[in-house]
Amino acid sequence: MKILEEKIAQGAAVDTSLEDALGTVFDFLGNPYGIWTSKDLEDKRLVLKLAFAKQLPYSKTEGFGTALTSLPFSIISTLSASEKGMVGDVGFEPTTY
Repeated sequence: MKILEEKIAQGAAVDTSLEDALGTVFDFLGNPYGIWTSKDLEDKRLVLKLAFAKQLPYSKTEGFGTALTSLPFSIISTLSASEKGMVGDVGFEPTTY
C-alpha cells in the first residue's frame, strides 16, 4: 500500500503545462520516428500511446496482430488517399443508360 501511495504522489507532482504537452504532440506528429529512436524508454512508450488507439494485440502463438491507429494517423491516411486521385464510383468512361 505504501508503494502505491508513493507512486500516486509522484504522479501528482508532475506539472505539465498545456504548451509543453502540445509541443510534444506536434513534435511527435512531425517526426514520430525521431522520437522512437530516442534512447529514453519513456519516449518509446509515448510513441506507442500516441500512434495506436489501443494496446497492440499480441498472441503467444500468432505474435502481434493488426493494431488500430490513433485518430491523427487515421485522418492523415484518409487525406493522403484522397489526394492520390482514386477513381470515383463512375470510373473513366462516361456512363451510358
